[in-house]
Amino acid sequence: MKTNRRKIFQIVPDNHKKKLQLRYARILILSQTASLSLVIFLFTLVFTIVLNLDPLTTSEDEVKDLHLLMISLIGLAIAGSVFLTWVLSIRLSHRILGPLFRIETILKQALASNEPPTISIRKDDELQQIVTLLNQVLEQQKWRV
Repeated sequence: MKTNRRKIFQIVPDNHKKKLQLRYARILILSQTASLSLVIFLFTLVFTIVLNLDPLTTSEDEVKDLHLLMISLIGLAIAGSVFLTWVLSIRLSHRILGPLFRIETILKQALASNEPPTISIRKDDELQQIVTLLNQVLEQQKWRV
């Protein structure tokens, strides 16, 4: 008996959609790599400072200052990682959600005015093929009315 299990790393069959899927996977991997590199760099900096301290000559105030520096660097690494991931996710979602919102708005306006619409989106947005197909369908429907 065959089951319909979803594969975890399934690549879509359409070549254009496969390129889109792989492009976004690459961008997400690069952003996570950059975030982790920032965290590793700052942790390395902190541990280098800690290892270079002489326990016999280090005062309590210097230890407190070092502790504050470590907390600050760790906070900076976490904030930088979150910020980088946030900026990239917003940027990526705009390239997909922007065209979807545009299509929705134009179709609502067309229903209100009974005029066949022509949908256009920014050149660097995704979903260009879908907009082209949708415009072709709308053009065919215009001739049927």
